[in-house]
Amino acid sequence: PAQDKDDIVAFLLALDTGTAPLVGFDLSVSQTTATNPSMLQDISLLKSRASAGDIDLTARGIVDGHEVGMIYNSPSDSFHTDVAGVGPFSIATLQQKAINGDAALQVLGVTPGEGERLSRDRDQDGVLDGTESALRYGMATPGCSGQPTLLANSEPFVGNEQFAFTMQNAQPNLIGVLALSLGPAQFTALGIEILIDPASASNLTIISDMFGNSAQAFPLTNDPALSGLQIFGQAIWLDACGSEWFASSTGLSVTIRP
Repeated sequence: PAQDKDDIVAFLLALDTGTAPLVGFDLSVSQTTATNPSMLQDISLLKSRASAGDIDLTARGIVDGHEVGMIYNSPSDSFHTDVAGVGPFSIATLQQKAINGDAALQVLGVTPGEGERLSRDRDQDGVLDGTESALRYGMATPGCSGQPTLLANSEPFVGNEQFAFTMQNAQPNLIGVLALSLGPAQFTALGIEILIDPASASNLTIISDMFGNSAQAFPLTNDPALSGLQIFGQAIWLDACGSEWFASSTGLSVTIRP
């Protein structure tokens, strides 16, 4: 009977699980929400419960063109990131960046003790995710299928011979180039934002499959000399819907680890 079911539900909800109510509570911080009074109240509540130890307060998103994971540190009243040299950021700084269009974040309350793993060190090996991962930067130029993407298939470390660059969201059966260089750049040419240094660039021809995807193997041999090497990449496609017939991905920064 419906009443019995309702009684069972009410009984289960009355049991204390030990989980704070704000675990799982999330909100989006963007240019359109950064000055919303209710959002600011929610942020203040999340901070206070994180300081009390009820939750870990995490955030993920884009800050100043960097893809970051962050955890709130109560003693310093700031968010610490997973990218060396980026941050820490106070709440006020992040809010101002969001207002200026330089930050977009998803803020989430998680179970105490889980925040570091979920925001900055997913495999808990003591190496920040931003150091292990390839990082996107700059702006993409969309084509017929939207914004092309350039990612890495795995962590860039010495001896990872399965490492590869993966490209998605191009038009099917298109030709393009994967440009790899030893430095970043930022200037406009061919109607797109060029994000790699032309002076040190090597261009690899790429062709998308019937789904608009492509991959370029880039095996990292077991050579200690590779450790610390930085590589910057960008995928550029011929695309009838792109600016001046070109579409491009964001830049991708790869630092090879020992």
